[in-house]
Amino acid sequence: MMASFWPTPAAAEQFPAVAKQMTRLQKVVFLEDAGKGDLEQHEAREEQPGDGDPEMKSEPGEQMVVMGSGTIASQLAQADLIDEYQLVVIPVVLGEGTTMFEGSKRKLPLTLIRSRTFRNGSVPVYQPKD
Repeated sequence: MMASFWPTPAAAEQFPAVAKQMTRLQKVVFLEDAGKGDLEQHEAREEQPGDGDPEMKSEPGEQMVVMGSGTIASQLAQADLIDEYQLVVIPVVLGEGTTMFEGSKRKLPLTLIRSRTFRNGSVPVYQPKD
């Protein structure tokens, strides 16, 4: 979905700053079809999230961000590789869907460190409790 939207003229017109960043920043893709699409700066990974990612986390460069994948976030959380959770909360009850941390095997206690409120929802930011 990202590869089919962010490099397009529609994305550049609707969300110019986000589209520029989404196509410019380095990306790691854990999907079978990682080689497909037109996103610049992406690297296909053979291993699953959490298998070898401590090395990725310690590499120099910008912070890593996981966008829109509860499954990957869950795998990274279970391996204690997430320093901060920024959850976009839009108050709409859909009635069905996927659990945010699908497959979590243990409790992940979090501490609220800050929150931002927007017209359509909020973004609470949490850190794992030690």
